[in-house]
Amino acid sequence: MKKFGVATLFLTLILLVSPLVVINLARAQSSQPYYSVEPVATPPLTNTNSSVNGLETPATPSPVGQNFTVEIHLIGATASVANVSGVEVHFYFGNILTYAVPTGYTDDLGMVGGVLTGPQTKLLYGISSGFYDNNSNSISGPPYTGATYYEVAAAATGTPWNGADGLVANVTFQIIKQPMGSNGETTVNLPLACDFTDLTDPNANSIPHGMVQGTLTIDATAAPPGAQYTLNVNVVGNGTVTETPSQATYASGTIVSLTAAPSASWSFFGWSGDVTGAQNPVNVTMNGNKTVTATFTQPGVYYNLTVNVVGNGTVTQSPLNATYVSGTVVTLTAVASFNWTFTGWTGDLSGSQSPANVTMNGNKNITATFLQGIQYYNLTINIVFATNYTSYVQSGQLVENASVTANPNASSYPGGTVVDLAEVPGLNWTFWGWSGDVTGTQNTTSVTMNGNVNVTATFGLIWDLNHDGVVSLADLTLLANAWYATPSSPNWNPQCDFAAPFGIISLTDLVTLAINYSWLHA
Repeated sequence: MKKFGVATLFLTLILLVSPLVVINLARAQSSQPYYSVEPVATPPLTNTNSSVNGLETPATPSPVGQNFTVEIHLIGATASVANVSGVEVHFYFGNILTYAVPTGYTDDLGMVGGVLTGPQTKLLYGISSGFYDNNSNSISGPPYTGATYYEVAAAATGTPWNGADGLVANVTFQIIKQPMGSNGETTVNLPLACDFTDLTDPNANSIPHGMVQGTLTIDATAAPPGAQYTLNVNVVGNGTVTETPSQATYASGTIVSLTAAPSASWSFFGWSGDVTGAQNPVNVTMNGNKTVTATFTQPGVYYNLTVNVVGNGTVTQSPLNATYVSGTVVTLTAVASFNWTFTGWTGDLSGSQSPANVTMNGNKNITATFLQGIQYYNLTINIVFATNYTSYVQSGQLVENASVTANPNASSYPGGTVVDLAEVPGLNWTFWGWSGDVTGTQNTTSVTMNGNVNVTATFGLIWDLNHDGVVSLADLTLLANAWYATPSSPNWNPQCDFAAPFGIISLTDLVTLAINYSWLHA
C-alpha cells in the first residue's frame, strides 16, 4: 500500500471513530516463546571485598516452567568483624515475582557445610527460617504464592562464631511467565537485595557491616526472528579498522571479521569493549548490538601513572604496570577501609564513580580521597510526563501512572551504595529516557551513591512517535514510513508496533493511532 493510501485511510478512520465511545487499547505484549530464560549474576558476585556480605546467583538455564536458584552468602563477616554471635538475613524478592514464584528453600545458617558452623545455635529474635508476606505472615507451600521475602536468623548459644563464612540459604523459584521488557525487549534485569541484614554481638547489639548487591538477568538465549544488530567501531590513535562484511546492520548470528591497520610509525595495541585481546584480524558474532574499540600506539611512548590516597582506603589498577604504553586504558577502583567512605577523585581524574577509567595519553597524577565514618547521600527521582494534553490529565482521562523503582529503596544511602533504578511504564505511557546524573534510554540502570544524585525519568504517550508532546499527523508519517515493515525490514520502527499482531506494522497499529488521535483532538 502506498503512503498516500495510508494517509487517506488514516484520515477516514479519524472521521469514522470520532463519534464513537473511546476505546482504551492498552499495548499488549507478545507471548511467542521463541527464546529461553537464563538467570545469571551480573556482575558475578565474587569475594572482592572481604568486609562485606552479599548475594550470588548461579548461571542455570531455566525455560518457563523450570526452576532456578538464588544463593544467599555471607562474605568475610567473621573474618573481618569480631565477636559475631547472631545473624539475621531478610532477602526481598522484588520484581522477581513478576516472572517467577518461590518454590522452596534450604537453610544453611549454622549447618554443616553452610555458614558459621561450630557452636550450637538457637533462634535469633525468635525468627524461624521461611517465606513471609508483606505483613510478616508465614507462607506455606510449595508453591509459596504470596511470599515477598525469605528470612533466616540464628544466634550462637555459647561463644561467638569463629567458623568460615559461606552459604546462608538456597531459595528456588519457578518461571511462570515469559519475561519481556516494556518495549518488547527480550531481556529484563531484576535487582537482588538483602533489604535487611543484621550482625549482632553476644549482647544482641548490631555490628556495622557492608552489603554486596546483585542483579538477576533473565535473558534471551536466542534472538527474535529477523533481529538486526549494529556494530560500532571506534579508533584510539592513528589507524583504521576494516569490517568484512561491511553493513549498516547485521542479521543475528552474522560473523564479522575486524582487521586493524596501523598508520605509518604506529602499532596496533589491541581491542577493547565487546572484543578484547590483540588478535588481528579477529571475529565478532553479532548476537546483539556491539561496540569495539581498536587502540593504536606509537612505539616507544610510555607514560607514568601516580595514584595518591588521602584517608584510609586502597586503589587498585587494572592493568597494573610500572609504565603504560600510550593509549592504554587503566581502570581504577577505590576500596574504602572499614568505617571509611570513598568521596571522589581529584587531579587528572574527577568525579566520584568507582571503578573509573583513565586513558594514558600523558603522565597522570590522581588522588583518591576517603573520609572517616559513613557518609549518607540523597537520591532524588523526578518523573516527567512529556505531553501537551494537560487538560486531559487534569480531568482524569489521562492518568499519569508510570513510575520508577529504586532498589534498595531508602530515604538516604551510605556512600558507595549501588542503587538499581527501573522504569515502570503505565497504561498508554512508554519510557523515553533518563537525564540528570544518569543518562541513556535503557529500561534499567544503576547509580553509585558517592554524592547526592538527581535523576529524571521521562515518559511519553505511546502514540507520540516523534516525542514532541502531541499525537499528530507527524506521527502518522512515521507510521506510514514503516508500513507493513517487519523486524528484518530496513524501515522497521518498533515504536510503531503498539498493537497485535506484533512483529509487523499493520492495520491494527493504524487503527489504534487513529482512535487515540480522534479522542485527543475532540
